Amino acid sequence: MSDIQKVGILGSGIMGSGLAEVAARAGYEVVVRSRSLTAANAMIASIDKGFAKAIERGKATEEERAAVLARITATDHLGAVADCDLVIESVVEDLAIKKALFAELEQIVKPSGILATNTSTLPVVEMAMVTQRPDKVVGIHFFNPAPMMKLVEVVRPITASDETVSAALAFAASCGKDGVEVKDRAGFIVNALLFPYLNNAVRMCEQGTASMETWRICEGRFEARVAPEDGCLELWREGERLPWRIQMADGARVGVREEKAWTRRRRRRRAAGASDAEAREASLATLCFTVESD
Repeated sequence: MSDIQKVGILGSGIMGSGLAEVAARAGYEVVVRSRSLTAANAMIASIDKGFAKAIERGKATEEERAAVLARITATDHLGAVADCDLVIESVVEDLAIKKALFAELEQIVKPSGILATNTSTLPVVEMAMVTQRPDKVVGIHFFNPAPMMKLVEVVRPITASDETVSAALAFAASCGKDGVEVKDRAGFIVNALLFPYLNNAVRMCEQGTASMETWRICEGRFEARVAPEDGCLELWREGERLPWRIQMADGARVGVREEKAWTRRRRRRRAAGASDAEAREASLATLCFTVESD
């Protein structure tokens, strides 16, 4: 776990809850801060409830449950994260709010602490520049649901040091995730791939090229694979590679994973009883996408 021993999580929503569980399962001491203690305690209760279901299915033990919950502390006091080695914010996706939070964290978190954002699209460098430690600010973008999704985008703003990025990648790996480094550009990897295709899908529907029913039929037939020769991301459809490739930041490789982990994830999520929203989010995080009407 390198030099990171204690992790602060800001936000007690679905993502904050998932981050807390992931870090605690990996053996880290976790402090979860919410604006109200009631919300923070409710988050811990939701983790406990998830463990109860996992125990019923034989996927976890009472000992694991007790150990994980013992590592998580809930609070409504921001000062409680002062001695954390890593603080990850997962508050509302609003740049002004995040910048104000980072400015406040600068005054609270110990100088050696790394400040991270779980944003999926916002510029990390703008959060870094409101602190006195821009070299220790990084993006660590987990996908929802964090306990299940393997991909983590580690976003390097131009201000981040190599040590900070390496620590973020090591943290992701220690949590059992596949961390990939990406430059601080709009959409990072997943959303940069996703949005153009969704926009084109909407245009095709508007122009009458394909109906919404056609898109429903096509749902789930796109996948992303890691090219073994150079580590680029490739988009495939029903066994045929499409003419788009994504090169990782600075030529870095994506960790090669079994193709079935890409292609069957959404099917497993649905078989496990995931809601439509959860299954859709899971498909996005593996670089698959769907278009559905409201």
